[in-house]
Amino acid sequence: MATIRSKIELIDEEITKVYKEPTADFTQPDWEKSMQAAAAAFRLTIQPELSFIRKAVLDCLEQANYGNVHIIAQYINLTQQLKNFLTPTTDEILADQQNLQYAFTFFMMRDLMPDARDEIMYFNDLLKACRKKRIKYAPLLEKLLPHASSQIRFGNYSVKMLFEGAL
Repeated sequence: MATIRSKIELIDEEITKVYKEPTADFTQPDWEKSMQAAAAAFRLTIQPELSFIRKAVLDCLEQANYGNVHIIAQYINLTQQLKNFLTPTTDEILADQQNLQYAFTFFMMRDLMPDARDEIMYFNDLLKACRKKRIKYAPLLEKLLPHASSQIRFGNYSVKMLFEGAL
């Protein structure tokens, strides 16, 4: 576990060094698009680091049959920038379906935190994109289901309930 923790901390330190907080003129009507474009550009800049750490985390989880999922989630949650960019976007998933496994895994690790509504919207958008492109996601959800949290967040859903409902 010390090895994966070191890798997570190292990658976070590397991307934090190059991260520049995007600036936006909130008086402009398209400020949200400017912010999204800046985040997308930064993701492209750190793509090699993201690919490396995604694979390292998934390998570590699979070696332990996901028994260490909550510990690794804590390591990721303590990062400055990595936690904000680790989960693949739907565009990244559609470009490379390997990213779908990362997306579901990191979604499960966040356990509907910090904002359950945003997390559920992300999950629904992810499923919608998969259905639209006819990407089979059920085998991945079935694989992760035994490791998904059943803790109900904010009185409505748990990750396990969302996975079961998507199957």
